[in-house]
Amino acid sequence: MRFNKSAAALVLMGVCLSATAQTQAKPDNHGDLAPPSGAVVSAAPSEPALVFEGGYKLDVLKLMDGGLQRGAGALGHLDLKLTVDLDQTWGWTGTTAFFNLINDHGDKFNQNRVGSLTGVSNIEVAVDTERLLQAWIQKEWQEGKYALLAGLYPIDSEFQVVDTAGLFVQPPYGTTGDLALTRGPSVFNNSSFGVRGKWVSDDQSVYAQAAILDGVPGDPAKPNGTHIVFDKDDGTMGIVEIGWRPEGSKYALGIWGYSTQVDDLVNVDNQQNPVQRSSQGVYFLAESTLWKGQSGRSLAGFFRYALNDGDSTALRSIVNTGLVMNNPFMADGGDALGLAYTHATLSDKHRALQDAAGQPTSAYESAWELTYRVKLGESFAVQPLVQWHQYPGGGRAVSSATVVGVRMDLSF
Repeated sequence: MRFNKSAAALVLMGVCLSATAQTQAKPDNHGDLAPPSGAVVSAAPSEPALVFEGGYKLDVLKLMDGGLQRGAGALGHLDLKLTVDLDQTWGWTGTTAFFNLINDHGDKFNQNRVGSLTGVSNIEVAVDTERLLQAWIQKEWQEGKYALLAGLYPIDSEFQVVDTAGLFVQPPYGTTGDLALTRGPSVFNNSSFGVRGKWVSDDQSVYAQAAILDGVPGDPAKPNGTHIVFDKDDGTMGIVEIGWRPEGSKYALGIWGYSTQVDDLVNVDNQQNPVQRSSQGVYFLAESTLWKGQSGRSLAGFFRYALNDGDSTALRSIVNTGLVMNNPFMADGGDALGLAYTHATLSDKHRALQDAAGQPTSAYESAWELTYRVKLGESFAVQPLVQWHQYPGGGRAVSSATVVGVRMDLSF
């Protein structure tokens, strides 16, 4: 069963706009791609029924040495969001609709120049396209204690989220690198249709959430645009996360898996066909404010570890850790300075496969990122950065890569 939902969703957005044409406002939160983990999305009665926001990110990057091929490139990401309080517009109590239209374009910088398994920029995509990343409706009960969501939904909007790590440009500080390399998780920039349920304690400090989605997002045969395809071989992808959020901190444990088995990288059966394996993994994350000073200055740290079965993907495990100093030079929300490190361990089977092909590997690839973000007015920020990648792609033949660049971020 196949649907192209771009036009249908845009029509629905138009209906919502016409129902609330008199109301205009700018929201004060929704995260980078979606509402933050554990957040209650629906608007309070005092808030406008219709909230629109947009943004554009531009990354200009240059490979200084190492990697695959020296050179520079630019990448762009357009992000348009619409939140509709359906209680105010249509009388649906505790119900919210959310739409997120994106357009991604530009140089394939990591693919052509660096070759890292975990990536360089979190707005780089394999194919330039526009699509609906999110189009869902959520119903809440008991003032947000229970919530059920259905529609196009990327799991990285609420699962595996480390808010402190959101400063960094490299992709593994969003979706963990091992999960991103599986058969098709519902993450940026291609989401699946699914259902997510959530429970939050009365004091908002404890939460549990679970989602089940189509096992292959979009239509692999049509990489452009928005497609919802329910093929029998897709199966489903499920993920569960429980977390504790004391003041200034967050700790969470999660597990994910696919219902459809996938080819083992190395092992074959008696007919020389790949042995079929389950694809599944677990993760743990922690972040906390380590120090608070005057004028909004603070130091936060994070740590995240992810482990998977290692039978069907290049990475067996991955560690992310880092520190972020908020307002080091400017008071009250003006700037942020961060240093982060990722260590991705290659799976034994991937290494065996590469060795058999005459491409010897390292046991890991790693990357450092140092970045500084400064706001230049209410709606514009500049973020210079430098990354150092060791064994990009896990191959010994590729030398360590140094990347410098700048991200420019406009919101409207």
